[in-house]
Amino acid sequence: MDVSPTSLSFPATGVGIASQPLQVIVTNNGPSGVGIGALTFSGSSPDDFRQSNDCAVRLPAHSTCSVEVTFVPTNDLVRAAILNILDSNGTHSLLLTGTGADSAPVVKLSSKALNWPTVPLGQSGATASVKVTNIGNANLTGLAVSLTGSNTSEFEITNNTCGTIGKPGGSCSVSIVFMPTSTGVQTATLAFTDNAYGSPQLVLLTGTGQMN
Repeated sequence: MDVSPTSLSFPATGVGIASQPLQVIVTNNGPSGVGIGALTFSGSSPDDFRQSNDCAVRLPAHSTCSVEVTFVPTNDLVRAAILNILDSNGTHSLLLTGTGADSAPVVKLSSKALNWPTVPLGQSGATASVKVTNIGNANLTGLAVSLTGSNTSEFEITNNTCGTIGKPGGSCSVSIVFMPTSTGVQTATLAFTDNAYGSPQLVLLTGTGQMN
């Protein structure tokens, strides 16, 4: 399997702002299909890059798929990472570089999903928390926390220190419990709305209610 190009260099991009995506073409020149595995970021600044792709689990012989990589700098320094594309024959690694410019807040969540496997009806599951950190270089403002989705009544915010976290490096946390009134899988979304890129930042909540 061939990957082209073997590196991507992004132009200076505002902190917290998504760049125009750059494309990587994955080609299977072999006589048989190749399994495509996970696409992951590693290196010194993996949180500064995003990817989307149309690569299926198996890439047929003599065919291609594409990966689009976006640069979202978290500060105004040179940022670098490695995009790793795993296939059934090994791993292809691409060097990614870019430089952040200007100032903007950047939100980092400690988790993007919380799950309660099984909780008896009418009882509360263990408390779970999400930490929110401003890893950008400008103040985070207008921070609001809410529950949305089809089963919001099954979840409750028990503690919220996110009135504001303001300055760069500041953090806060929100604690959630699952209290099922119906059996089966229940879902909702914990949403953080603010002035940072990607707002609202979302955390998927999933819990399963069971009979006592």
